[in-house]
Amino acid sequence: MSLVKTKFVSLFLCVTLIVSVVSPVVSAAPSVGKCTEALEIQSFEDFERSVKIRWNEIIGFFTKLFIKAVSDVTENEGLKNTMLQAHRGVATDCPENTMAAYRCAVEQGYDVIELDLDYTADGKIVLLHDTTINSTARYEDGTKIANEISIRDITYAEALSYDYGLSFSKKFKGEKIPLFSDVLDFALENKIKLKVDNKIQGFPHDVLESFFRMIEGYEDFVSVTSNDVNFVRQCLSENNKISIDYDGAVSEDVLKALTELVPYERLTVWLPFECDRTSWVLIPYVDSNSATLVKKYARLGLWLIDNYTDYAKAVIKYSPDIIETDGMVKP
Repeated sequence: MSLVKTKFVSLFLCVTLIVSVVSPVVSAAPSVGKCTEALEIQSFEDFERSVKIRWNEIIGFFTKLFIKAVSDVTENEGLKNTMLQAHRGVATDCPENTMAAYRCAVEQGYDVIELDLDYTADGKIVLLHDTTINSTARYEDGTKIANEISIRDITYAEALSYDYGLSFSKKFKGEKIPLFSDVLDFALENKIKLKVDNKIQGFPHDVLESFFRMIEGYEDFVSVTSNDVNFVRQCLSENNKISIDYDGAVSEDVLKALTELVPYERLTVWLPFECDRTSWVLIPYVDSNSATLVKKYARLGLWLIDNYTDYAKAVIKYSPDIIETDGMVKP
């Protein structure tokens, strides 16, 4: 066994020992580690991921204890009630934007699933972050696809010929690209909200029309994200029952315009939390002033947080209604 693998084995045993000692307490934390697909080990990479999940379970538990203590001292009950949104499903534990990642979000107890839509050459709306399939798709034997393939240039039948789990782990072999219609049924069955990424703003008219037809009857479980008040207005003209998640530049004028279109309970305004995952954003990061301003008009969402240190900072400093995480922060 290599030195690196020996170190990981030692680390795994140490973490396992710690978990076994604190497990009577940690088990009180709802849903952590309940996603059986994520914890199955078929390779050394799965083993490494399992170590991280176990260690993160411990960090998360004590972070939440700390937040609870701060909440009790400050008498701010809102600190205990921050909802969590799973970015592309639980993308730390499962391949992103797959049914496995969405099932894991339900099993672990997330409040909302954030997801990305795209469409095939024959007009099927599917789940995919990029416009090309190369990042997540593989041939059925696991090899990478050499030539760049746009999902919009192939039919859904052709898209199904690729595997969307092997790029993450062999244990997800056979994972296929989901249809949005199937995810809508999944959300209805499991009573979990879907937040559709603002990528749909660039869809052609016929695909957008198809999208709005599909969400009829699912309004309680679908919200549309936009960074453009005019697109928000367009969406609500198509279906005035949906919720709106706004993630554009924030000002009091913008917030007033949004509240004229959407009632408070169906409006969430998202601000980026300053961290490595949001280093590319062009709009200002959240600060105390912007957080306070947003909460006058809408629910406050913060994105994208991938560790418990930032989670604790965000919750205690800004008291958001919901936080988006890649899966490293568990319910």
